[in-house]
Amino acid sequence: MAITWPATLPDKPQQRGWEDKPGDNSLTTQMEVGPVKKRQRNTLFLDEFKVTYILTAAQMATLKTFFETTTSSGVTEFEWDHPITAATLTVIFTSAPVYIPHGIDYLTTFTLKEN
Repeated sequence: MAITWPATLPDKPQQRGWEDKPGDNSLTTQMEVGPVKKRQRNTLFLDEFKVTYILTAAQMATLKTFFETTTSSGVTEFEWDHPITAATLTVIFTSAPVYIPHGIDYLTTFTLKEN
């Protein structure tokens, strides 16, 4: 059974801080003589997403449990809905969540990568 993004966490990240970085799908080879050769690695493009959420203390606890336990500190993939296209993607954490106090809430940032 696939792991899904917790229903008690926000569906969409904050617009400010959102980044959708297309995956680098090229392979560059330095030749002994002549120009560098560059080619497409494969036909699959895996994007990376930098996301920022504003979470309550309860939501922060949910995300901590999801990251540390459910995804085994980010190594297990899970399903997450892209906030713009609404497509369900299989992603992994590429950085641990960082929690910064923001009034009574927490500004939380991390990166995800399609898997």
